[in-house]
Amino acid sequence: MTDLTPEELRDVERFIRRTNPQSIPALSASPHHHKRAAPVLLRAAFNVRHLLTILIVAASGVLWFNFAATSSSVAPMPHALIGTWHTLFPGYEGATMDFTPTTLTIGAANQTGAAKSPMMERYRIAGLAIVPFGDRLNISLTYHTQDGPTELLATLDTSGQPRLHFARPPGLVWERASASTANGSHVPVTTPSPP
Repeated sequence: MTDLTPEELRDVERFIRRTNPQSIPALSASPHHHKRAAPVLLRAAFNVRHLLTILIVAASGVLWFNFAATSSSVAPMPHALIGTWHTLFPGYEGATMDFTPTTLTIGAANQTGAAKSPMMERYRIAGLAIVPFGDRLNISLTYHTQDGPTELLATLDTSGQPRLHFARPPGLVWERASASTANGSHVPVTTPSPP
């Protein structure tokens, strides 16, 4: 590497300051500053490489995190689970759950005031894992609320009348809802046929 004259060094310094004023500190006016110019320039180039490397790694991390968040593991919704469910479990009377292939709608009976209208909350299913075990399917379903992710753990018993047995609270069982006809008898709610 050749030594730069003080005038050439000032030209280099002006060029660097014009392109990026924060890239290097001001060079001193000492007669030996031209000996420090090469290390300062190399240090500035080294810092730029580090900065670019950090930005590339950070951008890659953001892209990977977004991909991982949007491609969560959602197994196909079992046909036996799709539809509306109800329970007579104490404290849950009047509540409903409605499963579609991509959403879970939870309805809680509103017991305040003169009108008893259900309060409905719909959530996008973010994760669904299913493990078959004979006539039962062990289900882990995740959805997101304002408070963060919520996981439901249940067993779907498909022998006879389908029933959902929840792990929490113990004894919580949901059954398929039925619709009332005009004469007061109950008929099962139909669900869409599998594709």
